[in-house]
Amino acid sequence: DPAKWRQPRSAERDLIVLNGVPKNPASFPRDSCGRAFPVNIFFKTLPNGEKVSRDWLVWSQSAQGLFCFPCCLFDRCSSEQEQQVSMLGKSDARLKDNWKKLYDLVTSHEHNPVHLSLYFDWKNLEKSLKKHIGIDAALQKQIEAETVKWREILKCSLYVTLFLAERNLSLCGSNSKIGDRRNGLFLGTLELLSRHNRVLELHLQEAKKHQDQETHMQVHYFSWRSQNEFIEECGKLVLNSIIQEVQKAFYYSIIVDGTPDASHTEQITFVLRYAYQNQEIKEHFLTFEDCEKKKGQDIAELICRVLEENGIDLQNCGGQGYDNGSNMAGIYKRAQAVILQKNPQAIYSLCSVHSLNLCGVHAAESSTEVKSFFGNIQKLYNLFSSSPARWKILQKAANILLHSMLQTWWSARIEAVKPLAKKPREILQVLVKLKEELDLPVDLCNEVDSLSKWFKSFEFVLLATLWFKTLQTINDVSHLLQDSEFTLDEESRLMKSLLKSWPLILDKSKLVAAGLGHEQDFKKKRGRKRKTFHDEDKTTANNHENQETEFKVDIFYDALDMLIHEITRRSETAEKINSMFSFIWNPTTNDANSSITKAQELSKCYPRDLIEEEFVEETRLLNKQRETLFGKVTSIKLLNKIYEKGLQSVFPQTCVVLRIFVSILISVSEGECSFSKLALIKNCLQSTMGQDRISALVMLSTEHDIARSLNYDSVINAFASKNNKSILKFSIV
Repeated sequence: DPAKWRQPRSAERDLIVLNGVPKNPASFPRDSCGRAFPVNIFFKTLPNGEKVSRDWLVWSQSAQGLFCFPCCLFDRCSSEQEQQVSMLGKSDARLKDNWKKLYDLVTSHEHNPVHLSLYFDWKNLEKSLKKHIGIDAALQKQIEAETVKWREILKCSLYVTLFLAERNLSLCGSNSKIGDRRNGLFLGTLELLSRHNRVLELHLQEAKKHQDQETHMQVHYFSWRSQNEFIEECGKLVLNSIIQEVQKAFYYSIIVDGTPDASHTEQITFVLRYAYQNQEIKEHFLTFEDCEKKKGQDIAELICRVLEENGIDLQNCGGQGYDNGSNMAGIYKRAQAVILQKNPQAIYSLCSVHSLNLCGVHAAESSTEVKSFFGNIQKLYNLFSSSPARWKILQKAANILLHSMLQTWWSARIEAVKPLAKKPREILQVLVKLKEELDLPVDLCNEVDSLSKWFKSFEFVLLATLWFKTLQTINDVSHLLQDSEFTLDEESRLMKSLLKSWPLILDKSKLVAAGLGHEQDFKKKRGRKRKTFHDEDKTTANNHENQETEFKVDIFYDALDMLIHEITRRSETAEKINSMFSFIWNPTTNDANSSITKAQELSKCYPRDLIEEEFVEETRLLNKQRETLFGKVTSIKLLNKIYEKGLQSVFPQTCVVLRIFVSILISVSEGECSFSKLALIKNCLQSTMGQDRISALVMLSTEHDIARSLNYDSVINAFASKNNKSILKFSIV
């Protein structure tokens, strides 16, 4: 930036000349009168109409004014006239206040003899430096040699940083001494690479020499400050790549979630979902922000600020997704409600995975028998896990592993139920062996007897079969819903496949019980005796049927009804959103007027993005050509087929609607993934890590595919030029 040059030294001037004239920005500010900046000022028009570039004229972003490159470069004015010319060439307040006088001032300056003399000096110096001639030839060779050296050193440091960040490994150790085994993975990896890189080896030896002599080395780029610079610059490159994709995709949805980190700071994660290029759905991490405020208004303001800082337009947000907390999902003065006030098209959708998890939790709490079932599973795990000897007997005899009951991720309880449903006979045999081979205390003997009796009951077989099938289905659907390529219409289809009917589970349970040699009847519960006047024989005959009916009504139907109710209630939002768009790819009726009506209603919901008349006509044409061109497809497949066949110019409004729909969120699982990275990176040993470093490291780890594909030459060049400038300034002057 020429506004920041203050009498550059010879070495600095040579570097500036070699870097060339700074590029001018794409847009310029208006003057105090509102006049647009005359971009033609950078060219001189000849009488024959040809244009010649004024290559000496450059814009300063910091000073918001025009500068003369050679006049700033050779700042050696002596006379009063030269000083006035130099000031006019550098910057003039009148240029910012009134663009109308710009032509006269620039024309007057370019014909000034002082300016012409300095212009010739600039061109001569540039020629001599590039061709290695003149008195600066030796200096130029030294500059190039230093640049090559530092590029090699910085390249090694950069790639080591990316390697460690991608694998969530800490960079720093307990000290920063080269050659010490406790100096951390960053220096340790560089020492390993130096065995095959002579330039790096010599530089490490020089740095170690200064450390041993306790003398100051000008720069070596091995400190934690340099690591932070590398991490920050690399993280910015990855972030800019994601932001450019979002801006090209235009429509996006935002995921926001929060969790406390190792230092008990509330970390808010931001993730973007969008359809890009070949209409592939992507979900990418954006940043972490520390925020201790829990109110919906505060979180909404934070969302707007983060989007604005990253150059992302809130009006292009087609959806928003959070966990199901009241401060985020509430309809009054909560985060989603505040965002909807600013952008009514930012549809809020519940996290389907979290909702499905809560459905299972509520179903499991529907009856005492179900609670006892999961409680006994936990008791069984505690019995074996609390003793290495008992755990060894379990592995040797049954060759299985038991798992604890997870509280946060409820669908993963399938891992705890699976061993009981798959190998109940083996577990029962292990319980018998415990009493035979080990001298157990009285309380543990009673617990083993209780668990053995429970394993032999028909209720256990039935509940194990019931919950194994239910949990397996829920767990499979949960994993599918976490896929970023899934859309709302596919979620709706999956939700309908969760439930199984009672006769199938009951019949399978009886087959399992018969194979185990267990009883196939429900155990009669002891209760209060009542005098009746009914025939005792008739009561005895119907006893088994009544017990089965009682189990159906009080346990199975109760749990099943609760599961159905919760899934239905929590899927209402997704079904409502799906019904708004589904007429495009899956019309529910052959009535063409129904699709037209829905197209008109959808156009009113998106007045900024759709023109009602055009969208209605496209819907009519799509209904006519659906079977011929597309057939029965999902939303994302329809969008891809339109682009594959090159029909986006025929259905532009339809493509807009489909891009909005596929970008709407179905889960916040990508936010949970960023929390997993956060826990690995900022652990109890690195709890003092700064916020910028956290975001950059999580970015490089989460988006490692993008990080690998980028070109980091700009980062290396910036560091090498900066270092060259510092070294030569102290060595030559």
